[in-house]
Amino acid sequence: MTYVGSNSMAICLMHILAGSGVRVILKSFLGIQSFAIHLVAGCVVGLLAPLAVVEIARRLGIPFLFAAPVSKWVGSLFRRRANEPQNPVPQA
Repeated sequence: MTYVGSNSMAICLMHILAGSGVRVILKSFLGIQSFAIHLVAGCVVGLLAPLAVVEIARRLGIPFLFAAPVSKWVGSLFRRRANEPQNPVPQA
């Protein structure tokens, strides 16, 4: 569950393409009309295909593919604040 949750951005961005793509293939090319098969195949491919793309991107050395550019800036801001002393003693 942690793996799926940490890759939720990629899943959110790609699940529509993967799920609808498998539905087009099932209906148009294979002639399958079953609601249950469309539902199960769409869900499985809609989850597994984005995770496969994430793994391929990591192995190719592009881990930032699904990261928001601002996240690095916000992370550095919070790291700087964490390193500052909490209650500085006033200088006399």
